Amino acid sequence: MGAQGKRLGGYVDSVTHNLRNVARFSGRTSGARFWPYALTVVFAAMLIMAAAIVPMFIEAFQKMLAYAAEHPEQATVTRTATSVSVSINGAPPDLMPSYRAVVPAIWLVVLMIVGLLGAAIARRLHDVDSSIVWGVAPMPFIAFSLVMFSQLIDRFATSGEFGDLFGFLIVSNMIYLLALGNLLIRLCQRSQPGTNRFGPPER
Repeated sequence: MGAQGKRLGGYVDSVTHNLRNVARFSGRTSGARFWPYALTVVFAAMLIMAAAIVPMFIEAFQKMLAYAAEHPEQATVTRTATSVSVSINGAPPDLMPSYRAVVPAIWLVVLMIVGLLGAAIARRLHDVDSSIVWGVAPMPFIAFSLVMFSQLIDRFATSGEFGDLFGFLIVSNMIYLLALGNLLIRLCQRSQPGTNRFGPPER
């Protein structure tokens, strides 16, 4: 089998192994078996998010073009060979996409990633002799940020201001990124040789 066939075989093994063990949090998983599957899940989740969000922005842009055609005195449309831009002064709020609709799409992506990667992350952490606690650590902060984002949108829609919620959101996002960075560093570590407190290396 050539190098390309071995890579394909390794990818298929990674995906099938982790899907078969999607609910098994015990044991260990090597980086070679973890990363192809993990990157596939993340890529699929991003595609789902794009499929949910991009049509909203396309619809909003079409509304802006229609508004500009109907109110040329309040809008400027700039066309080049590769792009079209619309500048509107005092555009009605209904021209913009509903950012509240973005939140369910983000929740869907988060739940998909957690559901499909949770056990695999636990086993990968076990393989480097780390606790699942490091995998759970980012979750409260991404959940808090999503809740705060919804409240920010509501507050801005009613008062035109973000208030002190924006500061809480920034702090939560910073802690989330730190926790996520720490998790990624641990996931990228080499497998611990021999048996550790979580068991022997996978076969």
